[in-house]
Amino acid sequence: MIARRASTSRSRRNDDYGGDMNRIIVFAVLALVAGFAAGHYLWRGHKAPAQADGYDTTVLLKTIDARHATREFDPTRPIDDKTMGEIAWAAFGKNSHGTRTIPTAMNEQNLKVYAIRGDGVFLVDGEHLNQVSNKDLRHLFTKQDYMRDVPLVLLFAGSDKKYSPMHAGSSYQNVALYCASRGIGNVVRAYFDAPAVEKALGFKKGEFAIISQAIGWGKK
Repeated sequence: MIARRASTSRSRRNDDYGGDMNRIIVFAVLALVAGFAAGHYLWRGHKAPAQADGYDTTVLLKTIDARHATREFDPTRPIDDKTMGEIAWAAFGKNSHGTRTIPTAMNEQNLKVYAIRGDGVFLVDGEHLNQVSNKDLRHLFTKQDYMRDVPLVLLFAGSDKKYSPMHAGSSYQNVALYCASRGIGNVVRAYFDAPAVEKALGFKKGEFAIISQAIGWGKK
């Protein structure tokens, strides 16, 4: 929380008044912090969150609370087609209103999401996953040992240096929340061979890899 900084410049005759005001501000800030801490305590299941205008927010808040990064994956458990399809829809699919599942600046939708698995590379195309390569490109993302056990990698790419990274952030957050709801592990990573990935996928001039997201079942 960012609070406005109160001015402490006072004349000498107002020193006592200024000191009192500073103490009041400190107590007020402490009270606010305590209130937020109490709210977080309630969110963690000790008491169901209040309903707002008839909507039960319990599931959403618990999913947000469950979201976390995973760096230990079970190599024996693949991500099946149905789950990959749901992940792709959460990332950049089309919803029941006919728009994307994420907000985009001026509705430009300048983002590409690739799903990279052992059986090839798939491009998310609204309501479909179109296979664009039958090669396993996951090795281009294995600059850390744990990545060798990851069954699915998402690659976020675009051509707008200002807005595409923002869209990617909305997209991988959607995916992270989906994973949290299913108990699937994930971690967002910028540590990969971007030039090699761009070359392997035949990126056009101006297109660039933004960030990746490793996805898989965590080790028990």
